[in-house]
Amino acid sequence: MVKFGVGLIPDEDHSLTVTRAVKAEKAGFDYALISDHLKGRNVYVSLTVVAENTRTVKIGPGVTNPYLIHPAVTAQILASLSEIAPGRIVCGIGAGDREGLRRLGVEQRRPITAVRKAAQTISALLADRRIPILIGAQGDRMLRLAGEIGDGVIVNAADPGECRRAVDIVRRSSSETGRSLDGFEWGAEMPFSVAPSRDDAVKPVRSKVAVIAAGCPDPVLGRLGIPLDDRERLRDALRRSDHDAVVRAVTPEMVDSLSVAGTPDACFEKIQQLIKSGVTLLVLAPPLGPTWDEAVNLIAEKVLPNIR
Repeated sequence: MVKFGVGLIPDEDHSLTVTRAVKAEKAGFDYALISDHLKGRNVYVSLTVVAENTRTVKIGPGVTNPYLIHPAVTAQILASLSEIAPGRIVCGIGAGDREGLRRLGVEQRRPITAVRKAAQTISALLADRRIPILIGAQGDRMLRLAGEIGDGVIVNAADPGECRRAVDIVRRSSSETGRSLDGFEWGAEMPFSVAPSRDDAVKPVRSKVAVIAAGCPDPVLGRLGIPLDDRERLRDALRRSDHDAVVRAVTPEMVDSLSVAGTPDACFEKIQQLIKSGVTLLVLAPPLGPTWDEAVNLIAEKVLPNIR
């Protein structure tokens, strides 16, 4: 069965994160994954409070990295969380944001090796806990690593073709190592926004799409059919912090390729395409809609029932 997760960013009072996690659980979401962002609240403090206030939803960092916290400490925290919420803890781990780490004076050295060692360390220390390790992957090498050692993968992608490509890379990697993918979680996370009208849905998602499009590698843009000149105009607007210019620079093609945004029917159709590409876990990341509560209600009433 296809599963749904909600991405939460703990950049406001942690009580809001808890309220949203509880609402997502009641709405029928299977996962609540909290971003490990330094500009917000601590991900593990937020997860602790969420664990104490939910009953069925699976929770975990989505995703953390091995550079700022030693993997042994991460394993220790996850073990503690699993005692609060038995059978509900997962660990999303990836290489982190290179630029964000650089600003802290931390070098993102050998990311594939770092994630491999971290995942193996966490798995070994949690062998009696059975906490799944989901590899946050973007590039081909990290996708191959997910096929080698992960219990699942979370790809930042909203395009069915990109998801299908990621699934193929992971499958080839596991086949080469003779590893079974039974129970593997095929996850994709994307900015999501739903509203009664497309315009209302697209407006709040543009800023998220802008950041993603500005950081997209040339090959990805090529596969998506987004001209490099469009990205450069967007980057220039972001460098100038010109909000109006950023909004104008986000093209309809960027919105369609890098997010799921529109009416409930349009979102349902896009989700169906992603499922056909091989995705089994869809993590819907902010903004979710013009207002969070109304968006979750729309998802619960007009999107999830059509899929399950």
